[in-house]
Amino acid sequence: SKDPGERATGVLTLSQLSYFGMSGPSRVERSLSCFRNVKEEQAVGARYCQSLDELLKDSDFVVLAVNLTPETTGLIGHRELSLMRSTATLVNISRGESQVVDQDALVDALRSGTIRGAALDVTYPEPLPRDHPLLSLPNVVITTHIGTNTMNTCHRMVESMINNSLAVLTGRPIPNEVRAQ
Repeated sequence: SKDPGERATGVLTLSQLSYFGMSGPSRVERSLSCFRNVKEEQAVGARYCQSLDELLKDSDFVVLAVNLTPETTGLIGHRELSLMRSTATLVNISRGESQVVDQDALVDALRSGTIRGAALDVTYPEPLPRDHPLLSLPNVVITTHIGTNTMNTCHRMVESMINNSLAVLTGRPIPNEVRAQ
């Protein structure tokens, strides 16, 4: 088994909260690959993947951090899960009702050993029915929207909120501002 520092993490999209998780000394310990935008990946020291398939094949942890859109609905299904390493863990911290992952395909992959495990901050529907198979699998962790609830993350979020507020009040550019395209 690999030490945590030897594991490769693949991130599909990078929100500001994802950046918080990748910055700091702990990031240096991991191999990080991303599939979104070359400049954004370079900003956090990641390796850009040319395709989702490449990211899935190369990662011990696949982190999904995408909004639910027509393009991302059903993004991860049987085919994509079959590309992942048998030792891989799928982490879904996506936004919106999580129809990004085909949960029936995920249950099949977890039961068959196609992938090692899953950590889900979102599910569809929410909450899952009591008899849903994901709730009885030993290789699944469901955090129900509290996956980022650590002291470190809370401190960084408060710091970001303060910096953004001060920028607005003093007329400076807003750090982390997201502009419509």
